[in-house]
Amino acid sequence: MSHSDVLPWLGNVAGTMIPDQAPIIPRNALTDIEAGTPFIILSDSNPGEGDPLITVDGGRIEIRDRAGNVMFDGDALERLGIVQIVTRNGVHGLWVRPGSGPAPVSSALTPFVLDRGDVALIAEEGVIVATSTRGSSLIDVVYPDRTSLKQILDQYRPWIVGGLWLALTLIVLAAFQRIYRRRQSSSSTDT
Repeated sequence: MSHSDVLPWLGNVAGTMIPDQAPIIPRNALTDIEAGTPFIILSDSNPGEGDPLITVDGGRIEIRDRAGNVMFDGDALERLGIVQIVTRNGVHGLWVRPGSGPAPVSSALTPFVLDRGDVALIAEEGVIVATSTRGSSLIDVVYPDRTSLKQILDQYRPWIVGGLWLALTLIVLAAFQRIYRRRQSSSSTDT
């Protein structure tokens, strides 16, 4: 990605996040960031420690709504910018992964505001989705090429719940059967 491609993304995102009095110190590498310094990084790869909600280097990605419908994947997702809060050296910072589409354009009618959540998908028209990864998220990030325990549990949830109810029913019936047998055996020895 060339510097001329990055500047429109930086201007609109940084302009909404940096206070008026904050210094802007350009750095060429992640190792130049001092510990304890908040940051905004434009990069194709995750500058933080740990995995953010959307990891762009993990293969094919699908962004789904709460109902499980695919909102973005493939080229449509590649065109969007992804803004996420990440942690590095114990300090929160903003990671902006510019998309291949046009950078967001803000105006008085369509202000570019990143004021909620810790993940946002952005396009030329501005913020498309902003959500928090804590609590109930508006989106679900699925990696179809990877199978996780959560995906398996989501896929087979009705069978798992049904199996647990069946097992619980059998345990309760077995307990009642033991109680009934004990009562019958104690009443037959009383007579």
